Amino acid sequence: NPGEGKEFRIVAVNSSKENMYIQSAELNGKPWDKPGITHSDIIDGGKLILIMGDKPNKEWGAKPEDAPLSVK
Repeated sequence: NPGEGKEFRIVAVNSSKENMYIQSAELNGKPWDKPGITHSDIIDGGKLILIMGDKPNKEWGAKPEDAPLSVK
């Protein structure tokens, strides 16, 4: 949960039954290549924008340094 009085929104642009794959993402106005977020990423509130498409983008979030901490 965000801090008191803060809001964190997730927006999925072009989301549909067919467009279920993340093509790219942006967190608080900056490119986001990680397939996960942490509590510290959302505590101050903000906005995560996901651009969706009908085919997986196998390059998005694929770098080893982008893996969630639980996978490293």
